[in-house]
Amino acid sequence: MHGRGCKRGIPMRLLQLLLVMAVLGLAGSASGTRVPAEPATPTGCASTEGDPGFDVRIVASPDSGTVPLEVTFSLAIVGGSDSIAGASWDFDGDGLADTSGAQVSHIFVEPGDEEITAQISTLAHGTLSRSVFVSALAPLFDAEVVASHTWGAIPFEIEFSIAMTAGSDSLLGASWDFDGDGLADTSGMSASHVFTEPIDHIVGAEISTLAHGTLSRSIVISGHTALMSLTFDDGQYSVYHRALPLLESKGVTATVYVVPTWIDGGWYMTWANLDSLQSRGWDIGSHSLTHKNLTQVDSATLHYELSQSRAVLQAHGFAAKHFSVPFGACSWAVIDAARLYYESCRGWKGLNPRLENTDPYLLKWDVTAEAWPFSHYQQLMDSVMAYGGWYILNNHLVYDDCSGSPNCVDTAMLAQVIDYALAHRIKILNIEEALASRGSWGMQKKDSSPQEPPACEHLRLMADQVLRPGGEAVLRFTVPSGLSADVSIYDVRGRLVRNLARIDHAEGEQAAVWNGDNRDGVPVASGFYFGVLKAGEAGHVSGKILVIR
Repeated sequence: MHGRGCKRGIPMRLLQLLLVMAVLGLAGSASGTRVPAEPATPTGCASTEGDPGFDVRIVASPDSGTVPLEVTFSLAIVGGSDSIAGASWDFDGDGLADTSGAQVSHIFVEPGDEEITAQISTLAHGTLSRSVFVSALAPLFDAEVVASHTWGAIPFEIEFSIAMTAGSDSLLGASWDFDGDGLADTSGMSASHVFTEPIDHIVGAEISTLAHGTLSRSIVISGHTALMSLTFDDGQYSVYHRALPLLESKGVTATVYVVPTWIDGGWYMTWANLDSLQSRGWDIGSHSLTHKNLTQVDSATLHYELSQSRAVLQAHGFAAKHFSVPFGACSWAVIDAARLYYESCRGWKGLNPRLENTDPYLLKWDVTAEAWPFSHYQQLMDSVMAYGGWYILNNHLVYDDCSGSPNCVDTAMLAQVIDYALAHRIKILNIEEALASRGSWGMQKKDSSPQEPPACEHLRLMADQVLRPGGEAVLRFTVPSGLSADVSIYDVRGRLVRNLARIDHAEGEQAAVWNGDNRDGVPVASGFYFGVLKAGEAGHVSGKILVIR
């Protein structure tokens, strides 16, 4: 009978098990014990315990378009209730905040699908991470501003033109804004402008096309006061250990002239160190094969030292285009040999008064030394700014403390020199970069032939100089006999500061003196000024004056 009842109904043991499970479930609920939950909500649609409907999404407007594409991003609550306290935004995917705010905008200049992430702070739900995609499309048609070069030592002239970079259309013309005031300064498919301020200039062009309307395009032109290069002779390991981190922190590079037979030995760098320098943008040059005094060897040895040094460096993957003489010992025979194997030669030590360095095979240079105070380097940097020249500063050892090491510069002094140069917009380039950019500031090309003198060559004005407190600038000039001459001072914006002299029927050398005051007798501020000589139909010439207060 008992067995028949089991067959017809629920078995007693199963019934008891179900009752126990039900009781345990009720007990767990009453005591707050968590039971297995639903799977976690996917990223982008998170919910919060107690308010499963709350969420925030990013609104991108627009979310697609052709570059350059400006997109405005905002935040919208799509469920529940809370307050958004703020948000930080990552536009480039590096995990770092690029900007912050509940509503921001960003311009995408490269085509591609970009993921934009926001870390959103809320009042009651903590921080939420949300993302959105923006599609930046390549334009069907585009044009850009082309510049003959993008920087120079003031004053410098740049030629501009327009070029189509995508699609096809007819370019009808362009208007140009050189001073950033939003007004057209000139028009035409090409234009040129002389920049006189050591700042970054944004040159804008409104480009008229037949089928695509008007495009607004711009380019940045960087004005600098002068050029400077840091070089290191011999290839000492201290350059890699101390100079490299310092220069990297300042965003500049240098040229190291090495002796191949010294590499991998003693206090010198290894080939791996040189590879690392080159990968970081440094220029590797030659300092001869064995570091002999090249003025005291025969012709065969001279040519062997120069040719084999470069051959060894090239075999290790270095172009080695540039050469510096050992010991600073130079002669015309060394210069002539360097012309056969290299693209430049840093030869005789010493600087010409104008720090011009216009011949790549006659590069003059200064050298750091333990005994030099900072004022030594500052004076030379001030001079190179006044003349718009090229200051080459050579180094050997780099220590934190140079006591007892005459051919050494300490890291603090080197940092101070670099900081002063950058603060005064002296552009720091290695030798290769400087020579490659010679069109930006007037370096002679190796193959340059004699040029016809400009129309105003018979006007001469010696105005380039530094005017310090209590001093005077003497502007010496000559003009063709019988002409009248005006000598005036202008600021970098082209505004007249003071008329210095008016001479009728000038003959022979003349002079005008400026004490640094404007026409109201008030001392001018520190900075660059231009002494300008005008002589009627003969034209005009100018020179720079650096005023230091």
